[in-house]
Amino acid sequence: MSDTEYSTTDLAFAALIHFVFGNEMLARIEIGLDRTKSYVFWVPKFDVEEYRREWDSPQGLAISNTKAYMSCYWELTKHLKDMERDGLLSWETPAAIAARRRKGQEQGAQITAMREAFLSRTASEPERVPEYKYRALKKGRTR
Repeated sequence: MSDTEYSTTDLAFAALIHFVFGNEMLARIEIGLDRTKSYVFWVPKFDVEEYRREWDSPQGLAISNTKAYMSCYWELTKHLKDMERDGLLSWETPAAIAARRRKGQEQGAQITAMREAFLSRTASEPERVPEYKYRALKKGRTR
């Protein structure tokens, strides 16, 4: 996980991240084999950890717009209900799918370039015969 990706299993705190940073920052929701739900966001880890300290403090975190916070909470639970109904173990936003596809295409292009470079290098170089085999071939011995 990178410094711009944050994961939590706490639904209430996930709703807070969703509320503070916006719904476009939600990357995916995953349900583990032990039925643990994990919420992954594309947000700066340092900022979220600061919110987490405030959230866990005895005073708690003051939320100015409870209605908007609950709307975020309901949106997350709606995704969970849809996943359970459809039998899915993960859900990704279209932005996360596009980013993964872009990354895969970039990696595919790199692999293709490396393969072509290797093939062109090996095609231009004559095949080298080790010295001991060369001497044996020269004397007429073959194995």
